[in-house]
Amino acid sequence: MYLEHCPAVFMRAGTFYPASEVRDRTGYRSVYYFSEDDAQEIIASHSSAGLKKYCVGSYELIVDFDGEQCDNIPKLLDTLRSWGLGYELWSSGGKGYHVVFHHQPVYSSNLPLAQAQFLQNLGVVSDPSLYRPSSLIRLPGTIHEKTGKQKTLVEKVEGCFMVIDFSKVTRKENPRPTFADGDPALLALALESLSYRIGRTPLTGKRHTTIWGSAKDLLRSGLSYNTVLELLVLLNNTWDNPKSADEVRNAVDQAANQLNKR
Repeated sequence: MYLEHCPAVFMRAGTFYPASEVRDRTGYRSVYYFSEDDAQEIIASHSSAGLKKYCVGSYELIVDFDGEQCDNIPKLLDTLRSWGLGYELWSSGGKGYHVVFHHQPVYSSNLPLAQAQFLQNLGVVSDPSLYRPSSLIRLPGTIHEKTGKQKTLVEKVEGCFMVIDFSKVTRKENPRPTFADGDPALLALALESLSYRIGRTPLTGKRHTTIWGSAKDLLRSGLSYNTVLELLVLLNNTWDNPKSADEVRNAVDQAANQLNKR
């Protein structure tokens, strides 16, 4: 999956990179992820205009608070903690804050609207303009142009990711179909989510638990057994000390049997 990147908001030129490369940069990134085919099409146009026609994906819900909206932060964080969810709280470098928490990988033209409506249903007041395919967010370490301060991590809480029901959200215009279970774009997004959450190769002795726990989360999110197994085999193969294919299958089988997802 690809993210747009630019050094400053006024310097957008339809520049996209693989998501793993963008996270190590400063500047601004797109809030939402784009498929490789769509990213290449935008790159060829040399323009960031017209992004609303593209289907977008994400596994994270980013909430942007500014000014008086920051009064809503304790309410949101209390709710996330009560649900056992992990989250990150970032200072934007200015007067605002960003809260980031994870949900199941979703790839749909309805996703931005669905995320906005989810926050509205919680009664959380934040910047609604963030929920558009064309939106950007400041990357960590980026200096705020008004204060000269960097975007920095304030708090990180470990926890599970949530499963949000986006199925009830509809819109009159749906120019691109949602991606089905097993679609390459959804698989790429789910793999990016796993790689980001796990961060690095688990220590010997924790690999089985990591695979088993990830399988439970993905199965709860609605992905099929075969898709989850495929994802975790791919993830395992990126590790410095991978387990065998049979060991990965055994861990996924244990998770599936506990959830009756076979």
